[in-house]
Amino acid sequence: MLDITTCAHRPYFQANSPIPQKLFLLVRARSTGAATGSRPPTAIVLLMDTSGSMRELVTAPDQSTGRMVEVDGRIYEEAMGGKTKQDLLLEALHGVVDLPGLTEHDQIALIRFDDKASVVAPMGAATPRLHNQINALRHFSGGTMLGQGLKLALQELARVTTPCNRRVVLLTDGQTQDEATCQTLASQFAAQKISITTVGVGSEYNEDLLADLAEQTQGQPVHVVLHQAQPPSIPVTELPQWFARQWQSISQEVVTNLTLTVRTVKDVTVDRITRVYPFQAEVDLKESPYPLGNIEAQEPALFVLELTLPPRPVTRVRLAQLQFTYAVPGLAYQGENPTEQVIVEFSEDSRLTGQLDSEVMGYVQQRNLDALVRQATKQARHDPQKAAQTLLVARQMTQRLGNKAMTLALDRAAHELNQTGTLSSNTAKTVRIGVKTQTIKLAQTTLPDDTEIRRLTGA
Repeated sequence: MLDITTCAHRPYFQANSPIPQKLFLLVRARSTGAATGSRPPTAIVLLMDTSGSMRELVTAPDQSTGRMVEVDGRIYEEAMGGKTKQDLLLEALHGVVDLPGLTEHDQIALIRFDDKASVVAPMGAATPRLHNQINALRHFSGGTMLGQGLKLALQELARVTTPCNRRVVLLTDGQTQDEATCQTLASQFAAQKISITTVGVGSEYNEDLLADLAEQTQGQPVHVVLHQAQPPSIPVTELPQWFARQWQSISQEVVTNLTLTVRTVKDVTVDRITRVYPFQAEVDLKESPYPLGNIEAQEPALFVLELTLPPRPVTRVRLAQLQFTYAVPGLAYQGENPTEQVIVEFSEDSRLTGQLDSEVMGYVQQRNLDALVRQATKQARHDPQKAAQTLLVARQMTQRLGNKAMTLALDRAAHELNQTGTLSSNTAKTVRIGVKTQTIKLAQTTLPDDTEIRRLTGA
């Protein structure tokens, strides 16, 4: 039910090398057989921010009253006919309840948080009752304590005992006051194989925190823009359509709880594991077996393992063993694949050791885009010239890989940097989150020379 293939970035490594060498191993995991046709039951917590900032007007009102109202220390204009962030998010939640693909086996819980948190609708089947409970979210307001909401989400999902795909969809627009609690809880979600999809709305939320919550749990971050959205960000008015697409994707995750155990020979170390397709996320190496997330029926999941190899003489040697376990909730099945052997050869023939697999190196470069974009957004705050140079390197890499969506996004960022001398919060969020979600499937690609590969990848 799970097919695993591996490919090293080099078929041969330099024998008697004076320094350690890097091995980049591409792992492709794909559902097969009965698993591909199964439909997993789902248990989803919709975790909604009800803080006062959600009342901000984001679409033009038909009529202004001219009155101002103070909510939680902030002043808002009272208007008629326009829609607030809260209005648009509630419309999206209503759309979830009415999704045609929901079955009696699917369960939804609704939790709200501001400076307090509560379960508005406990875990259960999606019924018309949820519409009234979604509307009740308008009656709450306060500060932002995301950690309290995450605690309740963990408790609700713990009540689900049947095999299913468990997921949290978090919607927020602000900075939480309990970030340390959120980070601690993220490791608990990861340990229990619960993914968190983080939906950041507007320009004021903490993208570092939301990206970390998604990454630690093998979920995805999403950036929602209030005005003049540029891909890969999502206009707030299109959130209902996004929810429908997200539900379709979740319902296709036929293999869940994929984990990897790596056993290496002496002196070989595992330095990094990254999911590189269909989205990018770092795997927490503190947890072993390593949690790799879920796999959709029609798309493989691809990972890059980065290992450091000590010097070896001329030899053919096994360096590591890979053991994969997984679940197929649609069939109430748990499985374990045969052990994968990682075997490489060490040679003194430079014609052999100079060979590279361009597909693997392409994914390594796609992985490294995140670091370049993160660096550029930080440099833009104090050194726009360096930021422009870093964005150019990132753009050239996306162009070489054929990632047109990110090439355009980086073009827009570079233009804004050139015009204003900085990057707006929205633009920084768009490119930083986009590089994690706009990954592409690669084939054999045209590579730069070895010097540039070493510079960009650290190999």
